[in-house]
Amino acid sequence: MLLHLLRNERITVKLNERLKACLSPEDWKDVSFVSNFEFYYISEDFHVPSIISTFARKLSPHLDQNRTVRTWAHVEWGARDDIASKITSFEHLADEGVREMKVVSVCAYNERDICERLEEKLCTSHQFKMTDDEMKRSPIYLRK
Repeated sequence: MLLHLLRNERITVKLNERLKACLSPEDWKDVSFVSNFEFYYISEDFHVPSIISTFARKLSPHLDQNRTVRTWAHVEWGARDDIASKITSFEHLADEGVREMKVVSVCAYNERDICERLEEKLCTSHQFKMTDDEMKRSPIYLRK
């Protein structure tokens, strides 16, 4: 199984500690870390087609070998006026992609960084909403 993690530098230390506590040295070899900033801004502008293409390109060698792939992505952005529409577009395309690739993928957002309207839109492209305290099915997920 490949575990592909998109994370920021601030949480890397904590994430490494937690993962090393529960993974064997052999399993650790199948963990891939990528800077979320570099990933989402590969084209300097949260460019949705570039993000989706890069994601598929990184995972396809593992999927071609019939390996199980899990991803966890910490989604962040700078001060942007148009980011809500880009995130919504990205998440809908990403949902289609992970379903086609049969990948389990977690998109992590800091709740303080998203408005109620964006949270609602995110719930249309995510089967589940998970917080620090609970996980529940999204009642407004579009593909059931």
